[in-house]
Amino acid sequence: MHHKPATFEGFDDITFNLGIRYFKTFRRQLGTAEYLRQQAHLATSVAKFKGRIPNILLMIEFDGDSQAEVIKKISNLHDDLKKYKIRMDIEENQRRSAPFWSIRRASLSLLRNQIKGRYASPFIDDMAVQPRHLSKFIPELRRVIRKYKLPATIQGHFGDGNFHIIPLMDITGTKDQAKLEPVMRELVPIVLKYGGTMAGEHNDGMIRGSWLPAVFGAEVYEIFKEVKEIFDPHYIFNPHKKTDASWAYSMSHVRTNTAGDLIKQR
Repeated sequence: MHHKPATFEGFDDITFNLGIRYFKTFRRQLGTAEYLRQQAHLATSVAKFKGRIPNILLMIEFDGDSQAEVIKKISNLHDDLKKYKIRMDIEENQRRSAPFWSIRRASLSLLRNQIKGRYASPFIDDMAVQPRHLSKFIPELRRVIRKYKLPATIQGHFGDGNFHIIPLMDITGTKDQAKLEPVMRELVPIVLKYGGTMAGEHNDGMIRGSWLPAVFGAEVYEIFKEVKEIFDPHYIFNPHKKTDASWAYSMSHVRTNTAGDLIKQR
């Protein structure tokens, strides 16, 4: 972040493997010519890994008033990162980096549409901490995910410290549903320890609403309630999603069928 990149995004190995495996699904969206170009660039990049997909893939871009200025910024960052002995590839234009951006943008749809028998459940999606804490925060986050045996993808805006963590769950039974509350109970204190928030980019909804007193404290939460009751004294708008949220209500509304089942029902 000291080098002030224009964009700083990334995703984990699970997301990357999904993108490689199902890259053909981008053909209609990209058009045949662009799809074939991106597929060729992706194949070339994957070959360089020699069968060892990285745990985390980071995409860092710079801008400037001239090509020389951009190259200088890239060179300075490259020199700073060499001491960490990490793999670095420099793409000379946007076309060569395009397949990675396609995977990053489509990560959630890949999960929802391609993984059979499990549903992409973004209940811990959208947490955010300051980027300077990520080297400690991400390992703690992954320990919780592994403890509860949640296969989960991690993608996000590393430059903002904002993450989309999507567990893959069997929502048709109670076993995976029972993991929701203990996972939240362990993750909320970790996020707060680093001065973060559970909703950095989107809203709280039913899953995160019941944790607002823990995130903001009792005093601020009471102010939320006062404002709510001034404009909506009968709690008509978005009931049970903000100041009257409860975990029991949220759990009673957990969906128990997959997207495929919903299509069949319609």
